[in-house]
Amino acid sequence: MSAEGLGCPGLTESRLRVLAALVEARGAVSEAARIIGVTKQYVYEVLAKLRREGVRLRAYPYLSALGRVYAVISKREPPDNGLLAFRFRVFGFDGSTYAVGVYVLPRRMAWLSARLSGELIEEVGDLLFAAPWLDLSEVRPREGDALPRPPSLDLDEEDRIILLHLYEDLMAQITKASPSVSKSRLSYHYRFHVRRILQALVDYHPRLLHCEPLLFAEVQAAEAWLAALLRARQVYAVMPKAGGGGAYALLSGRDAYSLVRSLAEARERGLLPLAWRLRGYVDLEGCVKPRIPSALAQAGLRTP
Repeated sequence: MSAEGLGCPGLTESRLRVLAALVEARGAVSEAARIIGVTKQYVYEVLAKLRREGVRLRAYPYLSALGRVYAVISKREPPDNGLLAFRFRVFGFDGSTYAVGVYVLPRRMAWLSARLSGELIEEVGDLLFAAPWLDLSEVRPREGDALPRPPSLDLDEEDRIILLHLYEDLMAQITKASPSVSKSRLSYHYRFHVRRILQALVDYHPRLLHCEPLLFAEVQAAEAWLAALLRARQVYAVMPKAGGGGAYALLSGRDAYSLVRSLAEARERGLLPLAWRLRGYVDLEGCVKPRIPSALAQAGLRTP
């Protein structure tokens, strides 16, 4: 699949490589430039051009750093109770229609999991976004590959300010997050609190979840392979199941049949020791994009 095959305006091969490097480097421009062997100025220029074309790079927290994460699959629309981080609708290949909601519950509010309503409620490790560069057939685990395990963070007011500021633009200046907080205090909270729990999220379209169709799937694989999938350009996001051994995934693909065929061929050649189940297409418009749950962004709500 070429970069143009992603269907994203202006997302050429070279620009896609810059975005992938930034996601891999968790937004650190110097590290992203080192990964692909270019200057920091070039990275900033690419980001400026993409921003003008509607592509945004956002900071997004590892939800597991903020609490316990649950996926709720329901025929009804999962409610937005202030703890909703992501919601999308699936048109199943079996003719069914259902919604998937991702919730993060602060640890002292874990009892609320009993109040989540749906046909399936499953704890997941996190909501992880891919660095879209390698083709699925080229993905291999690296030595030491593992899923992220961020430290737990007790959000305070400065942390929330920075988190919301960088969600709007990962490249925004930390010291401009709030005129009422000193630059030194904002810098301190970013370096020693917020930076440790951030991942980079590519927001491909100003209105839609993505600029081409997404498929909802389940995958069975060892942890190292799940971590490797986060480097595949056909992968948008992965939600590892808390019990281990598998994950929910959102895959980028205009043609479900071609994707299934390529996955089967790669598995037959021993290139992908994974088991896939494609469940349906995602409604790109009828969704709540990944966001920071409103309850976690409010002052006074702290995780112990």
